[in-house]
Amino acid sequence: MKNTVSLLLLVLCFAASGASAQWELSEGSNFYWNSNFFQRSVRPYRDRTERFDSARLDALQMRIAVGDEADQLTLEGWGDNRADIRAGSSRALLEYGPLAGSEYWNSTKDLDRPGSRAGAYGRFGTLEVEGSRIEQNENPVPSVSWGGYSYKDTGAGAGLSFGGAALRLGLHGNFNKGDYNASPELETRNNAAGGAMALRAGILELGVTADYVDRGVSYQNYDETRTGPMLGAQAMIRPFGGLKAALRASVAKLTGGIDDNGSRSDLEGNNSELGARAEWAFQAVPFTVAASFERITMDPKYTSGGQSGNTDAQNTLKTAGAALHPFGGRILIGAELKELDLHYNEHDINSSSWGYDQEWDTMTGGAEIWLLPCFAVRGSFQRMELKANGAATKYDIAAVGAGLKGKRSSLDASLRRMKPRDAWRNEYEEGRLTYGYKF
Repeated sequence: MKNTVSLLLLVLCFAASGASAQWELSEGSNFYWNSNFFQRSVRPYRDRTERFDSARLDALQMRIAVGDEADQLTLEGWGDNRADIRAGSSRALLEYGPLAGSEYWNSTKDLDRPGSRAGAYGRFGTLEVEGSRIEQNENPVPSVSWGGYSYKDTGAGAGLSFGGAALRLGLHGNFNKGDYNASPELETRNNAAGGAMALRAGILELGVTADYVDRGVSYQNYDETRTGPMLGAQAMIRPFGGLKAALRASVAKLTGGIDDNGSRSDLEGNNSELGARAEWAFQAVPFTVAASFERITMDPKYTSGGQSGNTDAQNTLKTAGAALHPFGGRILIGAELKELDLHYNEHDINSSSWGYDQEWDTMTGGAEIWLLPCFAVRGSFQRMELKANGAATKYDIAAVGAGLKGKRSSLDASLRRMKPRDAWRNEYEEGRLTYGYKF
């Protein structure tokens, strides 16, 4: 209960307070116990690797250095440049997973958190389409007098690429809608459409993207809208052997307004994103090391009646990982460290200010063993720590999984379970089952 209340207050404050133009932080974000919380914190714009993750990554609880198809270091996969969609990778993917949780106030259970996720993805030559839905409810136990709420996130997208091996062009469009059915109800939207270009010349790859974005929040008599262009650039180099390094950056200039109980405010702000990632798969030994840096900075400002307010927010994610994969990859042993820093500071019209700083740290160790050429088992353990307001809360997260692989098809399953290490007895679980088929 304590964690749920804190999260809801954070979400509603972003959406309803005067300079809440910083609502990207909560828009479409999953709860902190879900596997993609870290990635969404630094990619509040669309990131396909967070919509279609993989059961293998959930079981290993590591993203880099483990060589998963859902998190490849390419212009398309990491840079989200759909001009890089290439023929020869046609496939279909179906996904389903249950979500669950139990929360306590002191030693008394006060609510359950049932839910589910489902999605479908198809790539046919250089055309791709996808859709997904996540829903999770808060159901108080009969002895609790207050009502619950539900969270729903619905998304769809499509992309098309055309051109030759050296130069390719692409078109794409995305739709995302979030519903927090509490009292009162909060709705968010995050839509974008645009084009992309990718150029490949020897060891170097370059890409650019251009989008028009439409974003908004509605809450009681509060409505916020922001639209505008977003430009991005990506670069990747493969200098030798198994070494790859990439950079990405984007900037969005958004303008709009806030209608708050009949009071109108004008809104504008620049949002910028920066990322760097490198991987080195050694050829002499079966060993891979990787590191990444991702940051998003947001500085929305608004004016009303000659007065103004502003917000500055910055989220930074740093990741380092390594994996040993001997015996031709039949065994994988990996470790990964993450540090997520969330900074938020708001100055409103009345010259008052408030903010927060949070640091989320994780240490993960995991392994994968292919017992048969077609069958693998996986498992991992993660220690997560939240530092905020001079206090620290620690969580233990255990995960297990298994996978079957055929010539064209694959079936993977995973289950994660989180428990705080303090006196609070809250428990959260999420499962994922994915079926893939390559044409």
